[in-house]
Amino acid sequence: MGHFYFVRHGQTVWNVENKICGTTDINLTEFGHYQTIEKEYEEIKNPKELYDILSDLWCADTCAPRMRERWNKENKTLGQCSITAFLAQDIFGGKVYGILRPGGNYHCYNVVGDCCFDLTSEQFGDEILDYRENPEQFREVHFQKEEKRKNKMKKKIVTLLLVAAMTGTMVVGCGSKADDKTSDTKTEQTDDKKDTEEKKELADDEYQYVSAADTVSADGVHVLDVREWENYSKGRVANSEWCPIFPLEDDSLADEMTTYAKDHLNDGKDIYVICNSGKRGAEKATGVLRDAGIEPTSIYTVEGGAEALGKENGALTTDRTEENIDWKYVSGKDAVDKVGDKDVQFLDVRDDDTYKAGHLKGTLQCSLKEFDTPEAQTEMYNLAKDKMDKDEPVYILCYSGNKCAKTAISVMKDAGFDTDSLFIIENGAKDGDVSAAFVTE
Repeated sequence: MGHFYFVRHGQTVWNVENKICGTTDINLTEFGHYQTIEKEYEEIKNPKELYDILSDLWCADTCAPRMRERWNKENKTLGQCSITAFLAQDIFGGKVYGILRPGGNYHCYNVVGDCCFDLTSEQFGDEILDYRENPEQFREVHFQKEEKRKNKMKKKIVTLLLVAAMTGTMVVGCGSKADDKTSDTKTEQTDDKKDTEEKKELADDEYQYVSAADTVSADGVHVLDVREWENYSKGRVANSEWCPIFPLEDDSLADEMTTYAKDHLNDGKDIYVICNSGKRGAEKATGVLRDAGIEPTSIYTVEGGAEALGKENGALTTDRTEENIDWKYVSGKDAVDKVGDKDVQFLDVRDDDTYKAGHLKGTLQCSLKEFDTPEAQTEMYNLAKDKMDKDEPVYILCYSGNKCAKTAISVMKDAGFDTDSLFIIENGAKDGDVSAAFVTE
């Protein structure tokens, strides 16, 4: 005869609101998660047992966002230090410390009493880490509102431990005496449970959050800025993508975002949404992205929006010259050969006086001498939107073929131009063939 197991869930959202839950699947509150987890922690006697459990749970989803693309099963502890160390602190107490790494991030490890242990040091291979006199780390800094990711790890652990309890054996990898066939079956069942956990849908009014600090250091994600141009141009995250949703009542902007999402964001990467304060704009954009077919669990709101980012040193910039764009070039000679060609647009981004002193015939002009100012970039944006053809290639002339031209390309990308059709004239006005072709009309 089989056995029935009755498990009491923790506090739910409806419990707090005095609603009857019935059989409805209602999300647990933060306290509810801790209620369900607290008891299960008793099964984990030491760091070795925790390591054995986590070895089956570490994955790209639990990896730090900036390192997620590099994670693989052969280096399973990569990017797992923060989430692991603070989880270990929940179980064993003590403090979390961090070793400063190149790039300014900290590798986290645990100290409990006189015992120092690091469950994720394998990612560094043969490198010898120095665990002496390192600063203490705090989860409020590492996670802030990223409790979703932290809880996901905790839920997985609870699932694994419940499976172990119900089968009367210890977790696979922690000294189970079951035969190989049984172990394989348990692992397969556990994986199914984990997959179910991962695929759980978010409610329409449920949002995921990422901190301003993690947004700045993120790698391998889409940073989507949905603010209006006026605010966006005054300071943006480097390499962010701009697709405005303001004013919110403008349905055409939602349509444009839908198209943009299908064309550029549907690649499985996480999306960090920036609005002014992390509220209305991000919520509207999240809804549009979900309706466009983007996986809801891939969408995060940058907590506090641009206001929070503005408090992070160096987070917002107006310098576009180091953008992750595949800059394309054309020689001065080839550019001159195209002067007068109706299928090629020429853009001169030198200052007004320099342009008047000599320029290529038939060129449009917009001064980007002050390339990192909102005013100059706004003028460039308006010119691109109002007077230039997105379907025709553009040859861009600046003083030397560097910063001003690159800024123009970055701004034109925001205006909807394909960067593959935007070319910098090599060496700019310093090129002999170019300067010899100047006119003053």
